[in-house]
Amino acid sequence: MLRNDLEYAGFWSRVCATIIDSILLGIITFPLLISIYGWEYFDTNKTGFIAGPLDFLISWVLPAIAIITFWIKKQATPGKMAISARIVNADTGAIPSTGQFIGRYFAYFLSAIPLGLGLIWVAFDKRKQGWHDKLAGTVVVRLKKRGPQMESKKRRPAIAVLLSIITPGLGQVYNGQLKKGAIFYFVMLLLPFLMALTGLQYRFYGMLGLLMLGLAYYLFIAGEALFTAIKLKEIILKSYNRGYYYLLFVILAMFLAISVNIITIEGLGIRAYRNPSDSMAPTLLTGDHIIVDLKHYKNNIPQKGDIIVFKYPENPKRDFIKRIIATEGDILESKEKSIFVNGSALNEPYVQYSDKQIRTNGNDPRDNFGPLTVPKDKVFVMGDNRDQSYDSRYWGYVDKDQIRGKALYIYWSKKADSIGMAIK
Repeated sequence: MLRNDLEYAGFWSRVCATIIDSILLGIITFPLLISIYGWEYFDTNKTGFIAGPLDFLISWVLPAIAIITFWIKKQATPGKMAISARIVNADTGAIPSTGQFIGRYFAYFLSAIPLGLGLIWVAFDKRKQGWHDKLAGTVVVRLKKRGPQMESKKRRPAIAVLLSIITPGLGQVYNGQLKKGAIFYFVMLLLPFLMALTGLQYRFYGMLGLLMLGLAYYLFIAGEALFTAIKLKEIILKSYNRGYYYLLFVILAMFLAISVNIITIEGLGIRAYRNPSDSMAPTLLTGDHIIVDLKHYKNNIPQKGDIIVFKYPENPKRDFIKRIIATEGDILESKEKSIFVNGSALNEPYVQYSDKQIRTNGNDPRDNFGPLTVPKDKVFVMGDNRDQSYDSRYWGYVDKDQIRGKALYIYWSKKADSIGMAIK
């Protein structure tokens, strides 16, 4: 029997609870998974549905233990606690048994299998039970809402602006305009996808223009929150005009932003890197920040002279940046620091030498090596700072499928005249 002071928790409130739980699980599990598998964890083409035993433990076993433990101890996960809901026995209203909680957890998978129909069923069932609830004999309840309290409170423009800076759209929520705030925020999330459609991100001034457009929109949101707060002066408080809801919105927004960032790294087709050494000087200096085109070699063949970022063959978790000197089939030789490809001396105006001495030791390939033939599907790379570069002369070829992308331009450098320069 349902007590008079209780009501069934509805579909949307339970969706909110699920989002909160998902965010909290993500905050705990994602850093662990990334530290173990790297960012490639999110590339299912490489890792598969389950990346390994530790992925199974972190992504499947530990969440199951945590959720069932919360249910047994609190009758609710943190998400349900946030909406003041709890799980009870559908027949008696008492605390469900441990067996019911375990059964309820595994019944979630049955609810989700037919396109999530068993979960969506909550929206149509008169007791707001999903299939997992029906199978486990449980129901989710919470205290009935009291009548609306017409409490009004002054809106402070400075707070509206501050909240907008913390999370775009939150200033509008503070002003009692939840839908407007949500629209502003989701448009902000869509901007990277719109950028990807223009292709401007592949050029420095194109990227700069897109960033300025994004900044202008960001300032517009803050300005709109400011002037609305001034105009309204005070509002009748909504249920979400509470500090803990603002904190919840910030956490949700951060989670969505991180998720979108992961997705749009591939969608935008670019990634920012910081050059860690002078091995590519004078073309790239230590500390130069560059943009790399991740999609270039999906439609193009690596060419001699391209500056590429690739997985270091001796430790694929590290990325190196070097220049392609020879490609598959090329016959390569170095004679006293001069590079010959297919019998012809390579014109290298970009090269820098720091040591006039010629090393003739047969075990040291810095100045003399070859001739050698580059195998199929591989490239030979070298640094422009030829005497200070650890490259293919020492550890061999780079597989084409280990190339991450082509370096495009420098977007920040301690050398001012290098900013915006195309990398060639």
